[in-house]
Amino acid sequence: MKPNEFSEKIKSFSQALLVEMPKINASVAMNAFGMVADRIRNEGIDGKGKSLGTYSENPLPLFFYKPIEKAQEIADKLGRKGITGKGSRKTKKEFKATSLSYEDWRKGNKLETSFVNLNFSGAASMWNDTGVVKQIVDSTKIITTVGAKNTKDRSRGDKKLTTDDIMGFNKDHYGDFLEVNKDEEKGLALTYDSELQLFINKYFG
Repeated sequence: MKPNEFSEKIKSFSQALLVEMPKINASVAMNAFGMVADRIRNEGIDGKGKSLGTYSENPLPLFFYKPIEKAQEIADKLGRKGITGKGSRKTKKEFKATSLSYEDWRKGNKLETSFVNLNFSGAASMWNDTGVVKQIVDSTKIITTVGAKNTKDRSRGDKKLTTDDIMGFNKDHYGDFLEVNKDEEKGLALTYDSELQLFINKYFG
């Protein structure tokens, strides 16, 4: 290869690299997200190996669940009788009402109950509404941010609810639940190197 040909190839490679690197970064970032999501859904543990916990067995009145008809169906099927409570301050009259724990509610919806996996009934698509939302590219670094895309309408009546709200709730309760663990980090580094090498080989392989 002549010097001028090599110089042109280097120039072409450098220009293409500026376009390709953000794509590689985004691909690896989404691989990271997929690993984390699978770990939480299948094992219920965070990036530090700590369990996210278990679901509540405390009974709640059926009106806490939507749709209430589904809650009544689950309560009947599981034989849940009810809880005793008091009416308004004015009457203070005791009442008995059918009740259901959140664990029962999940069981009735065929969701995981032995550990917390963040697949909430009515919000399981949190995982499907997450992706690359921002990329910062400059001369020294590329930063790819994965977060809520907010493409799902989760509003209930006048109450506005987004995927970002759900992720914020999860972060408040479970910390940085999207953090990768050490093994995942090593695997992602290998993936990054592999994708970069494939790109280099297109020009110099």
